[in-house]
Order: sequence, then C-alpha cells, then structure tokens
Amino acid sequence: MNIRIRRTDHWQHYSVNLPPSAYILDALEEIHRQDPTLLFRHSCHHGSCGSCGVRINGKERLACTTQLGDVLQEKNVIVIEPLRNFTLIGDLVVDFSPMFMALNQINLPPVRDNGLNSTKDYQRFEDCIECGLCVSACPISGSNSRYPGPVSLAAAWNLINFHQPYPDHSFIKLIDNEDGVWRCHAAFECSEVCPSGVDPAKGIMSLRQFILIQNIKYRSWR
Repeated sequence: MNIRIRRTDHWQHYSVNLPPSAYILDALEEIHRQDPTLLFRHSCHHGSCGSCGVRINGKERLACTTQLGDVLQEKNVIVIEPLRNFTLIGDLVVDFSPMFMALNQINLPPVRDNGLNSTKDYQRFEDCIECGLCVSACPISGSNSRYPGPVSLAAAWNLINFHQPYPDHSFIKLIDNEDGVWRCHAAFECSEVCPSGVDPAKGIMSLRQFILIQNIKYRSWR
C-alpha cells in the first residue's frame, strides 16, 4: 500500500505491506520502523485516549480505529496529514495547549453521576476523549483564535446540563460573547468527525438556547 505523509516541511511517500484489515496506526508504526524520524502520537490503540488523531484523505479520524481498506477505497494513495487549526510541532504532531487551556477555563469534571438513581454511588466518565478532531474540522477555529472551539463549548453545555448547580454568572459571560458561542456558524462538521458521539454541534445549539432563556430572566448578566 502506498501512503503519502505530510512531513514538517515536505511530502514523503512510503510503501507498507499490510492487509486491508490493518489500521492506519499499524501503518504508521511500520513506517516508523523504516524511518525512525517520523513524528506521530499514539497510546491506547483502541480509540480511548484520542492521541492519534490525524487527517486521512482530507478527513479527521483516529489512526487507531481507521482501517486501511476503508480509506484505500477512497484514493489509490492514502494521504495522512496533521490536524488543522493547531500549531504544528513536527510531522503529524500538533500542539494541543490552546485547546486544553480553553477546557481548563470551563473546568468540566472528568466524571459525573450516572443518572440511574442507584443506591450505589456509580459515576461515569465524560464522553469526550479530547482528541481535537472537532477543532480541526471546525471552520471557525481556523479563522478566529479567540473562539474557544467546539470541544470547549460542548464541555460548557455538559457542565450546565449534567452537573448541578448551574455555573455562576461569570461562567456565562465567558461563553456569551461575540467570540464565544455566537461565533459558531452551525457547519456541524465537528459532530460529523467526533469519534465518541459527543455531538458538540448539538451541545452548542443547546447552549445558545439556555443562554437566551437566562438572558431574558437575568438581563443584568450582559
């Protein structure tokens, strides 16, 4: 199989001998054995950590859950690039710091009650694996550095929707501005590429509705 990879400052072609059932991450690891200078991220190998997000044939995907056969049907050559809308560190590795800083401002707890009304205190992890695919697919994240991005706005909605009590007024002001929730142009590409079914676009629309209702009730917030 022929694979074309966007390196830091050039394109490079590789060939790997793997079955169609193998995954893109398997191919990257095989290429790394041929060329140890290739930079890429990986960790869990089963879609839980979000480390291996890249663009494959122009679409954001996790390398560990994307089979070679599925994307080879789209093109004769598999094209792999780093995620967009992040500062490039090298080859397929980008800097997630701005995304994590925006998430820290939201301060979403990593776990929440399971909502089953059980006598046992079970909790569940939040669905978002912080892979950055939604930020890469978002057309606004690439044009406005002040936009917190779909991952952070979806986290804001989860904080409001699942974690009581509601956040204070300062939290609402953080997202209720022209560079916040209202900057989204409803392209819905973030939800299309999300590997965890978080549906950040739906969260953003729900967040807008919530803010409108709160602004009617508390006009002094604005």
